[in-house]
Amino acid sequence: MLKAPPPSEIRIGAGTFIMGSTMHDLLRAKELCKLEAKAGACELPLLREMQLHGTLEGVRPEDLLGNEMEPHPVTLSPFWIDQREITVEEYLRCTEVGPCRKPPYEAGARRFANPGFPVSYVSWEDARVYCAWRGKRLPTEAEWERAARGLAGRTFPWGHAYNRRASNHGRLGTTFRVFHNPLRGQLRERMSTLDHDEQDGYLELAPVGSFPDGRTPDGIDDLAGNVAEWVADLYEPRYSEAAVTNPKGPASSQSPFRVIRGGSYLHGVPWLRGASRLMALPEERMSWIGFRCARSDDPVSPL
Repeated sequence: MLKAPPPSEIRIGAGTFIMGSTMHDLLRAKELCKLEAKAGACELPLLREMQLHGTLEGVRPEDLLGNEMEPHPVTLSPFWIDQREITVEEYLRCTEVGPCRKPPYEAGARRFANPGFPVSYVSWEDARVYCAWRGKRLPTEAEWERAARGLAGRTFPWGHAYNRRASNHGRLGTTFRVFHNPLRGQLRERMSTLDHDEQDGYLELAPVGSFPDGRTPDGIDDLAGNVAEWVADLYEPRYSEAAVTNPKGPASSQSPFRVIRGGSYLHGVPWLRGASRLMALPEERMSWIGFRCARSDDPVSPL
């Protein structure tokens, strides 16, 4: 039987911070995009987001990152968050002795089953069940951003300046979408796509905690890159401008998505920022999506 100790926790104190981004922040993110992307990729529609949203309209980076608006004050009570992403070893213990569903590593994804890697191929519900089994919960989106940005609003978990060696990241590449035009026949359109980048030392996943330079001042690892992380909230494309206290996201949403945070080994610089938001269908199980757990000061009853 696997013997995986509970991951270390970091306590985040009470405080108020500004969650979200201004237009100036988004314009800066567009410039950051160009640091490591292939030439022209930041000016092209992003294929995966077009597929997620069911549209073939062009999605520029600043349009996509517009889901970070509006900036608004958020006050949070103290909470605890895991220092590192949940590993394969830790998660598989739950599949052996608890209620967790085993990731489909045997269906052609065995290279992601390294015990020290962050667990991936887990749905939002898989992540929720695991955290509950540990007597915890998924962090709210606001808690996650507070952990990544601090009260001062850091751009990246480690600070304001980008450091390509501080996270396991990707970059934007280019490819072509082939489609049929009734008048012009078969056409090809250049697209931006998420691409691997081995300059950080890892082509795909890395063992958790492999990037100490990316650690937050509070001591939290891998809040940028490696796997993007499920959080508790339903996804809405914009925030309210109103100040909020301990928000838990919308009670209902017209969107089918859940929020994921932090970018992954496939994501370029803009999506490594602490304010960046991504989304996925809750049933999706991807090589680049994992999670970590959180808890309030008050204990949470396990499943």
